[in-house]
Amino acid sequence: MRRQFLFATLFFGILDPESGAVNYVNAGHNPPLVVGADGSIKARLTRTGMAVGMFPDMEFGIEEAQIDPGETLLAYTDGVTEAKNMQDEMFSDERLEALAASAPLSAEGLLDHIQAAVNAHVGGAPPSDDITLLAIRREAAV
Repeated sequence: MRRQFLFATLFFGILDPESGAVNYVNAGHNPPLVVGADGSIKARLTRTGMAVGMFPDMEFGIEEAQIDPGETLLAYTDGVTEAKNMQDEMFSDERLEALAASAPLSAEGLLDHIQAAVNAHVGGAPPSDDITLLAIRREAAV
């Protein structure tokens, strides 16, 4: 009997909306970005373990990050940064980070901005993977 080798990357976070603390596990997933209010990449929520299913009894670390008022958490799948155009060029981490740094004020606006850029980059090329994005913006204190 042949065993199949199956695994999945995963990012799981719990946000305390009052303090802005995010406790997270990143099991081999692309590191979500914390984009500062000034557009700088304040943090990359790096891996705390390998992909789920790689090894039995795998343990995962728990890390903490901070999202301050006016900052945005941007999570994405590798289908975003690896989206290819007709010339077989990838969209790239650098392009995604540049878009995040020039982010509109709302989380929805940021997602629309990135989706439009990925669509323009890909043009008529067939999709090679899923494109999934999530943005959470912590509103500035009033």
